[in-house]
Parts: sequence; C-alpha cells; structure tokens
Amino acid sequence: MAHAHRASAEAPAAAASTSGREAEGRTREQWGEADFGALQKRAAARLHRFYVPQPLGPAPEPASLAALLASSPSPATPSTLPASSSPSPPPAALPSVVLEGEEARHAARALRLAPGDRVELCDGRGNTVAGVVAGSDRQRVWVSPDGPATHTPWRGSRWVLAAAATTLKGGRAEWLVEKAAELGAHSFVPLTTERSQGVGKAKFRTRGGGGRGASSGADEGEGGDDYQPGRLERVAIAATKQSLRPHALALEPPTALQQVLPLVAKASGSEGGFALVAVAGAPPLPTVLAELRSASRQAGAGEEGAAGAGSSPSPLRVLLIGPEGDFTPGELAALVEAGARPVGLGANRLRTETAAIGLLAACLFSEGDS
Repeated sequence: MAHAHRASAEAPAAAASTSGREAEGRTREQWGEADFGALQKRAAARLHRFYVPQPLGPAPEPASLAALLASSPSPATPSTLPASSSPSPPPAALPSVVLEGEEARHAARALRLAPGDRVELCDGRGNTVAGVVAGSDRQRVWVSPDGPATHTPWRGSRWVLAAAATTLKGGRAEWLVEKAAELGAHSFVPLTTERSQGVGKAKFRTRGGGGRGASSGADEGEGGDDYQPGRLERVAIAATKQSLRPHALALEPPTALQQVLPLVAKASGSEGGFALVAVAGAPPLPTVLAELRSASRQAGAGEEGAAGAGSSPSPLRVLLIGPEGDFTPGELAALVEAGARPVGLGANRLRTETAAIGLLAACLFSEGDS
C-alpha cells in the first residue's frame, strides 16, 4: 500500500477537490512539469487515513441487496433534506478513538507516528474526521478527534457488480474484488449459477452469514463477537484503504442468480438505472451505452423540472458476468425478462474476472458522458 510523507494540518480533501477543478479543461500544451509537481505535492500533503470499525457519524447508507431493494433510487443528501421547524443542535465532538490491530501496527511501526502528529479517521460509512495522535502502546494508538465527523454521501451511480466468481482459483477472485473496490463499485455479489456453485467457501465468508438462495453449513456462527472475516472481505477492506474510499465496498455472500433478478428489475425500471449482462455476440457495449444515454436525455427533456437529464443523483446500475461457459440460455432469458440488456465486450474470449473489471471500468469512465 502506497503512502505519502507525513502530512501537515492542511485540509486535504479541499486541496484535492480544488486541484481536480483546476485540471478540468486543460489542453495538452497547458500541462508542464510545474503542474505535475503541484499535483503530486497536494497528494503528498494528505493526512494519513486510518479506518476504524465503529461508526464516526450518521448510520451507513443502504448497501446490502435487501437494503438496495427497499431503498429509494435517490438517497437524500444534506442539501435536499427537508427543512426542520427547529434547528438541530450541532453534532458533539467525538471521544478518543483507539486504533487496534493492523491499523495500530501500521501507525506505530511503519509510519512511526508520535503524539502530536495529525491523522484522518474514516469508518467506511462516509464519515471522516481529522485528529491528533494522543499516545500509543505496543498494540494500540489513541487519536483525539478535532471535532465532529464530516459525512460524505455516496456520489454517482451505485454500481453493483454481480459476477459468477465462486469457482475462480489461483487468487483470481481476490484480484477481482480488489479491483472492483479500487475502481469504485458500490457492491460486489458473487453469483452462483447452474455452471458455478462453490457455495460456503471460507474466503467468501461475510458478516451477514451464509449464501443467499443456497444452504451452507460452513458459515454458522458468523456475526458474533468471535466473527473472523473471510479472505475476500479482508481483501475488500485492504483495497478500501488503498483507494481512500470514504465508503467501503459492500461485499455480499454467495447469492443465487434467482435472488438477484428483483434487483435487476428494480435497476431497469428506476430513474437513470439499468442492468447489463455480458453476452458473447451481443451488441457492443458502446452502442448500448449510447442508446441508454439517449433514452435518459429524452426522458429528462420530457419531464420539465426533473433533476438532471432524466437521471437520479445515485441511480442503481447492475452489471452481470457469467461463469466459465457463460450463463445457460435459460438464465440469460430470465435476466433479459427481468430487464437486463445484453452487451458484447469484443471479439476476444475473456475470463470472468477480466470481463467483470473491463465492463465496470468502461461503464465508470463513460459515466461522465451520461
């Protein structure tokens, strides 16, 4: 995991946001050595961020499949919350926060942080707060927050990556989860299909328990005080730290394809949402994305006063990738009936994890055009 030099007390988020706005619209001729140096200097000025399990602020926004199905496609942001008749009291300052385990070892041994050094804390739920190291021992580091945490709502589409990954071997499932987290997926769902079972493997263990739509006795007892995360959950946590995400990747347990169909239907029928399934020989992805953008603009033009161009602030978008040998014809028919659009990813035959990350990256980087 890459780390910057010890940071100053500057506000890192504001600096990063400013640098992003300044970079917009520049041509190739406007970029020089000084510009690149300034960007790297801003990045190096970030406070070291540490992730803690306890909530630092508001409750997390919906992340699980059940919560996504029950939630509105347009979660409220602070600017859109209804006005209250009486002002709310200011949030109270947080008590001292204790870093333990790997986070404490990294702070004390790798970074050699000492009392008085400034850091940033994040709970993976969108809450961050700056603070000062107050002390440490061999296993713990105490941090005194400066004040109440700042909450950052989820921004952009909620990309749900559903891939038949339960039979991937040789670290390929770990690589898939890591890259999905780094790129910015909202949720990852390991699908079980007729051609890919493998339910109950320890590395797929999550705090929510066993797989959905299939029985497994391997995950009994999870969720208690002695809970131990599975391999993929540990990979997702590490990737969240690496990419400095304020919201952790929501990792679902192995889930039967049948249990995902309602989510596909909701995404396809919601404002700005859609579901795509990778199918060899289907219309090319750029063509389908262009059609979806055109339909979204037309919907926005037909509804005066609608927010954006026919798209909600955080539309639900589901990407589905089959196992080796692909989905069965019956499974594909069920996905299309639920509202999924088949898309092709080129002439080459891709592994499951390659197709998943290629599809996610292409959709993420084209989102600014929608």
